[in-house]
Amino acid sequence: MRTPPPIVIELDEEPLGIAVPEEGERVVFHAVHPALTGLHGHTFADATAAGHRAVAVFREAA
Repeated sequence: MRTPPPIVIELDEEPLGIAVPEEGERVVFHAVHPALTGLHGHTFADATAAGHRAVAVFREAA
């Protein structure tokens, strides 16, 4: 089975991070934006969950 490609997570064209697929639907978040370094390496149920959390943390930091 082929692993899906990584997914770039953005907000208004600002890159926040990359969701890298693991086994199943789970993804590991790799922070791109400095405000999200606290999420770097966290595992999420799927890319949607990673995206929602990344956006929430980014908005809290602003």
